[in-house]
Amino acid sequence: MIHDFNIGDITSLKPENKHRLGEWWTYLLTKNVIVAGFDGELGDDGTRILRDRIGEGEWIFAYASEHGYVGVGLATSCETYRLLEELPSDCLSDNPHYRDIRWLYYVESLDHAIKASTIEVYHPVQTEQEIKNDKAEKILRAFWQNPKTVIRF
Repeated sequence: MIHDFNIGDITSLKPENKHRLGEWWTYLLTKNVIVAGFDGELGDDGTRILRDRIGEGEWIFAYASEHGYVGVGLATSCETYRLLEELPSDCLSDNPHYRDIRWLYYVESLDHAIKASTIEVYHPVQTEQEIKNDKAEKILRAFWQNPKTVIRF
C-alpha cells in the first residue's frame, strides 16, 4: 500500500512553536520518524494509523501543509511503533505516537517542497490516506527532477 502522510501544519505544533514547521521537518528527518497526535492514547486513531494501517515496507509520501511534498520513505517494522509517555525535550509537537521511517528522498527545506498543484495531484486532507500508483509516480518523478532532492539509501 502507498500512503499520503501529512507531517503537520502549524496547528500540530505546540503553541510556542507554530513558527517552526521547518525545524519540525528537520526533527522528523533526523529522528527517522512520522508522528501522530489524536487522543494520545493507545488504541486511538494514532495507534490505528501508525501501528495497524501502515505495514512494514509500505511507501510513505510526507506532505507539509501549505508547503507540499517534502519526503518519501519506507515504513520500518510495525514493532517500531511507540506511544511516548513523555515527549523528548527537543520535540516541537504534542504528538505522542511515533513510527520509524527510512527516508529515501527528501528536501531539507520546506522552501523546496513539491507543491501538489504543480504536479497536478491533490494534497492529503487527513493525517493519512491511501494513494494510487499514478499519484505516487507523479510525486516520485517530481522528487527525481528536483535538484534540491536528497537521495539516501
